[in-house]
Amino acid sequence: MSRKNKSITMNRNGAIGDFSDFAPQKLSVDDIVAKSLGNPGFSEPRPPRTVLDIDSSYSLVRYHLGSDELRNDLEAARIDHSVSYDRAPLTALFGLKDSKGNLEALFDVIDDSKDGGPKIAYWYAAQEQSVPTDVVVSCLTYLDVPASWRAGADAKLAYLFDVYWDTENGGWEVRDARHLVKVSFVRQCFATRPILTETVDVFVLPSPEYLLDDPDREKAYWAKDYYREAGWAELDRLSPSLRPGFSSWSTAAASPPQMVKVVNNALDEDIARLTEPSSPKAGEVPIVNGPQAK
Repeated sequence: MSRKNKSITMNRNGAIGDFSDFAPQKLSVDDIVAKSLGNPGFSEPRPPRTVLDIDSSYSLVRYHLGSDELRNDLEAARIDHSVSYDRAPLTALFGLKDSKGNLEALFDVIDDSKDGGPKIAYWYAAQEQSVPTDVVVSCLTYLDVPASWRAGADAKLAYLFDVYWDTENGGWEVRDARHLVKVSFVRQCFATRPILTETVDVFVLPSPEYLLDDPDREKAYWAKDYYREAGWAELDRLSPSLRPGFSSWSTAAASPPQMVKVVNNALDEDIARLTEPSSPKAGEVPIVNGPQAK
């Protein structure tokens, strides 16, 4: 085994080893012809191996690459995924199955030598919101490798389940969800044709008093106004430079304030600044009109 192949086994519980047992089956020319003709007897069945039982409702299995069982499960779950077999020795596919044997999710682990070793490269699910968080955490704890940022697997898992890899101590953990409100501003250059538009997005802290999805339509309307005012204060702090030929800034009518979820640590400094005592707090941005101002 090459040095590169060994690096993927460097997770602490050794769950990603045994590549030879799960490698694609080598077929003879006769087997390939028989398969193309739909002959069901060209290879032996290779059912996935159960590696983790999660209570009585779910189990984690490892698939044999290139097996009919893998292909059939993916088709039944309508998960669009294909394995590049030139990297198959560096790939491990784990499926989360329910008590009826249906494939609910797929973890694709590769040895990402450019990203420091083994990573969960992709996470797929038949219905993304149907898998309980504690079940996903059990699977991730067993795999014991981080998710890759290259394909967005880390952000996807954080967005759906609030799970993060502890970069200091290793291991997966559930964290409290964090949200911000995005406010968009635009300015246009009328000195050209077509007219050019520049957009700047700023973040402000959400307030429980101003809900963008408030069922009361009037309150929801004034909540947008509140966040636009807070956004103006943040835009003034950024002080984007003036540009010859461009108009002054205005709020983007086509992009109203929107709640967004934070899925990594890149905005930690901004969030810390927004929560400092010297920063405007929720409720400190004046609303000239609207029910909250009365």
